[in-house]
Amino acid sequence: LYSKKNKIGNFGFKIKPIYTSHLHNKAFGTSFDIGFNKQVTSKYLLGIYINNLVSINKWSTGKTESNFPHIHFSNSYFHERISFYSELSLSSNLKNFDYFYNYKVGIEYLINNILKILSGYSKNKSISLGVGFSYRGINYSYSFNPNFQDILLGQDHQFGILLDLPKKKYELN
Repeated sequence: LYSKKNKIGNFGFKIKPIYTSHLHNKAFGTSFDIGFNKQVTSKYLLGIYINNLVSINKWSTGKTESNFPHIHFSNSYFHERISFYSELSLSSNLKNFDYFYNYKVGIEYLINNILKILSGYSKNKSISLGVGFSYRGINYSYSFNPNFQDILLGQDHQFGILLDLPKKKYELN
């Protein structure tokens, strides 16, 4: 939602509305994320962010919940038409000494200035394949995951739309 670039790197935060439904119950809430990334070289980007630093979700039953914070460490390396990505995610429920981790790796191949092919692997979801394209400044993507880990839920299809809003400078008179 907001980011600030300075000599050290890029800092950002976002406030996310949350809507959840399960059978006849509904929940509304909000969550707050913060992050930092640093362009180490022209081809290498390093990042860290905390997802759900603060999270509150109130159910129609009257119950209030919070999501546990997740910390993510990410690396990106860009070489001509190929980009490599990796991420390590950690989360913990300190009350029950329960922890969670996940790692992800991905590769993106730019076919031309509009079309790209995506592939990835994660500890939780195995392999995914996808395609992305740009049209009039909007990025669209689709990915497919056969979900070998959890046959009960079946296959996973994800669609994404990314709007990159231009920055405008305003002058005060």
